[in-house]
Amino acid sequence: MDLSLNEIKTLIALEHYPEQRTEEMNKLLDCHIKDIAKRIHELAHLRMKLIELREKSATTDEDPMKLLLQHSGVRFVRW
Repeated sequence: MDLSLNEIKTLIALEHYPEQRTEEMNKLLDCHIKDIAKRIHELAHLRMKLIELREKSATTDEDPMKLLLQHSGVRFVRW
């Protein structure tokens, strides 16, 4: 469930307080649901970027490593 040790300790400590336990557990779950939604969004964005990069590398003679580095925002300075 991807709970930290501190979160587990908090839930165990609330075992004797059922009215607080439900509220705290819901807060904890809501926080994890929000984090998961954010990660899904970030991964979907990354997936689209990788698909774009793959399509671009298939249609050009440019060095694939150079394309990857340019696509990732890496900048090189010439000496």
